[in-house]
Amino acid sequence: MPCMVHFVSKFLDGVCVSLSVSVFAAPLSIVAQVVRTKSVEFMPFNLSFTLTLSTTMWFGYGFFLKDICIALPNVLGFVLGLLQMLLYAIYRNGGEKAMKKEKKVPIEPPKSIVIETQLEKIEQEKKNKDDDNEEKDKSEEPIGCGV
Repeated sequence: MPCMVHFVSKFLDGVCVSLSVSVFAAPLSIVAQVVRTKSVEFMPFNLSFTLTLSTTMWFGYGFFLKDICIALPNVLGFVLGLLQMLLYAIYRNGGEKAMKKEKKVPIEPPKSIVIETQLEKIEQEKKNKDDDNEEKDKSEEPIGCGV
């Protein structure tokens, strides 16, 4: 029975380590967007700072317990948190520069737009047909018989 408990304990350690690493790796997609756009608009600093602070605390806890399953993933989380804060420091003014470039472009005044629907076309065709029928009726009437 102790062998089974040990196996389950190691299995759960692996699951927890995987989940912990996935939490730390989740913001990496945003990091790619920050580098591509040179703007930290989508990466809040508070999240990166809190992630780094949390991993530091959990690393200390794992270090004092001498539990590598707690300490090791938090080292990775700490490194990723520092990377995010470094990117924030580098690109924090990138969004403002992009906004200044956009403001320099002159804005054209809006143009008038007329939207014609099928219903309007059908009503116009009916009106034209009615006008044509009235003209035909007038032309078919006999012109003064003089009697």
